[in-house]
Amino acid sequence: MSGNSLALLKYGEHLILSEKIEDGMKIFHDESNKGNCIAALKLGEIYFSGKVVNKDNDMALKVVLESWDKTKDPMTIYKMGEYNEFGIGCKINTELALQFYNEAADLEYPMAYFKLGCLYSRGYIVPKDQRKALEYFQKAVYSDFDDSYRAVWMIRYGNLLKSTRDFEEAAKFYKISADLGNIEGLNYYAVLLQYGKIKDSDPEKAASLFKYASDKGDFFATYHYARCLEYGVGVEKNLEEAQKYYQMSGVPSLDIGGETP
Repeated sequence: MSGNSLALLKYGEHLILSEKIEDGMKIFHDESNKGNCIAALKLGEIYFSGKVVNKDNDMALKVVLESWDKTKDPMTIYKMGEYNEFGIGCKINTELALQFYNEAADLEYPMAYFKLGCLYSRGYIVPKDQRKALEYFQKAVYSDFDDSYRAVWMIRYGNLLKSTRDFEEAAKFYKISADLGNIEGLNYYAVLLQYGKIKDSDPEKAASLFKYASDKGDFFATYHYARCLEYGVGVEKNLEEAQKYYQMSGVPSLDIGGETP
């Protein structure tokens, strides 16, 4: 979508928020008729919600399907999967939802990879299959998409692999997630570093990562850094500091200073 089209849609949203609803809706309809799938999906949401105009499920589905016919944009077909899965504007039809998700994945749409990974990992709509889940999460990880989503995918993929006890592979993805700024990924990576679960275990680095995440306000990391201080793992043993961090974590230690667990 061009910058001009994006600006036009923003202006359409502004008009609607300013209660110039007819003018704003005209912009969205005009852009949708030109094959702008973002405009079509926005119209679908507007008609489904009924907050701006009268609720009209038939119109919502019509504009989205027309957009798909014109553009074959995978985001549109993915949205059709969501509509059918959750009954948005239509009856719930999980079989049809799965069909749309698979079609979007065939078109290499990253969110479809992620969605199918979730379905197979949970055994929802499809038989539970962790191997297939991993395949789809891996595709999602390596697809060209927004970093925040990639970080989430790294976490999901790392967790699944951890359940198969492949800590080296899990650590690889937790580290990528941490490098993308995801604190949860950083914490999991630090745990593997600290407890000798991977070849390149490094208690000092683990302690520094826990300290970093703790400074960001993460209570999980604060608790683990307190343990580092209590038992002298990766840092110099300091019971007074350990008690302070335990209190900050919300889990005060009543009897600190024992043997390393």
